[in-house]
Amino acid sequence: MLKRNLIAAGYAVLLPLSSTIIVVLVAAGVEGTVSGIRRLARR
Repeated sequence: MLKRNLIAAGYAVLLPLSSTIIVVLVAAGVEGTVSGIRRLARR
């Protein structure tokens, strides 16, 4: 029972963290591609 509760708590903590990390990575990737496109457009 204790192990199951720990696993559930771990998932409850990891899921929001992973989702926020994914959102941050996607936002950073979008910003990077936009800046890269702007650099190419300037040339």
